[in-house]
Amino acid sequence: MYRFVMVDDHYRTHWRFRDFFIKRTDFVMEKACYSVYEFLVFIKDLEIEKKPLPDLLVIDINLPGADGASLAHYMKVFYPNIKILILTVHDTEENLFNATLCLAEGFIMKPFFEDLIIDAFQRIVDGEEFYLDPRTTLPYPTIIEESLVYREEKIRNVNPFNYSELERKYLIFHVMGLTVPRMAYLLDITEEEVRKLHDLMVKKSGIDNVPKMREDSNLRYFSITHNLARMADYRAFLTK
Repeated sequence: MYRFVMVDDHYRTHWRFRDFFIKRTDFVMEKACYSVYEFLVFIKDLEIEKKPLPDLLVIDINLPGADGASLAHYMKVFYPNIKILILTVHDTEENLFNATLCLAEGFIMKPFFEDLIIDAFQRIVDGEEFYLDPRTTLPYPTIIEESLVYREEKIRNVNPFNYSELERKYLIFHVMGLTVPRMAYLLDITEEEVRKLHDLMVKKSGIDNVPKMREDSNLRYFSITHNLARMADYRAFLTK
């Protein structure tokens, strides 16, 4: 039996998945989350209670408040054994490349059908390197194959500034746009310590003297462009 969790802000998507899997015993829907923060709290609670983590995570890449690419990146850095299926209503190059470059195992589009979802789940847990929705019209199979190699070096293994685990988590949460109280809870530190951590990261990243419109904008931009939170732009891959 495989357990999966969904992160999607549309309740109808949750209902459809429940209908698909309500009578199945091979795949069980353990939790439906409406936001990135709700999911992160769920994972934190599992760890506190020493309960097993889910096997599979379904993420809508276009989430309000915090994008699914950042969440996928976070999970693949800190929970690499959890398989990820990216869900999207937009069949675009950018979404497809973000799905591959954030280390997800699959990409599937809305509207979806039961047979298609079951096929995607089964192939992913069986170890298929990347499941691509057969309905996609995007003609980029060669580039996708190349990105599967490129992403390992550029995202999972990269930490050129020798940040600690706490610092890396903060950078990703900051890019997600989580509030200070929410970051404090997830990181197990006080709100004052979160603010001090922000100041430390600005200095440690060497952007304290960089001209800026707003300090947090510079740190967010720095984190994205250095692949510390997610790929800044899928086009960056095309130029490598």
